[in-house]
Amino acid sequence: MTNYTSFPSWRCHTGFTIQFTEYEYSWSPDTPAQRKYLATSDYCKNATRVYIGKQHIWMAVEDFKKFCAQ
Repeated sequence: MTNYTSFPSWRCHTGFTIQFTEYEYSWSPDTPAQRKYLATSDYCKNATRVYIGKQHIWMAVEDFKKFCAQ
């Protein structure tokens, strides 16, 4: 995962962008291994929302974990 101080718009069409604060973002590729990790770990514990690049939508963290667990 890669950390940014602003929304990484050049990467937003792929993967997941996890927002922690107005100035803290993390980007992750959309792979089965990353989905499993994000669904089961505490990495998103302090996140406020997650952007799903392929679907172009923002999701609440709880909904994102369910999405990744599918």
